[in-house]
Amino acid sequence: MLERNLGLRLFHRSTRKLVRTEASEHFLQSIGGNLDALQAAIADISSGASKPAGMLKVGLSPTFGADFILPHLPDLLRHYPRIRPEWHFENRHLDLATEGYDTEIGAGFDLTPGIVAAPGYMAGRPS
Repeated sequence: MLERNLGLRLFHRSTRKLVRTEASEHFLQSIGGNLDALQAAIADISSGASKPAGMLKVGLSPTFGADFILPHLPDLLRHYPRIRPEWHFENRHLDLATEGYDTEIGAGFDLTPGIVAAPGYMAGRPS
């Protein structure tokens, strides 16, 4: 794959041996002879390519986030140790793109002051 990406042949191959080409020698010198570090870096990047990694910025409503999402954080981090959660607990709608959020869960909605949900509305729902 490296040969294809560089557009160069780096090795002469036969059924009995593998010999570096002149281009390969020059490439090795240009990376400072640190082929082991280069191979380790390529392997590290390749192995993590299919695993989620990086910052996960999420907006959560305080009650929903604390009651239903936070209890699952240890499992999430155990399964995806390369994720760094940045969670913001707010009761407002977010502009995901402008504010740099990945997603919003359980965002609050505005109620007219003084309005209360009918008692039957919550019947059978988790408290």
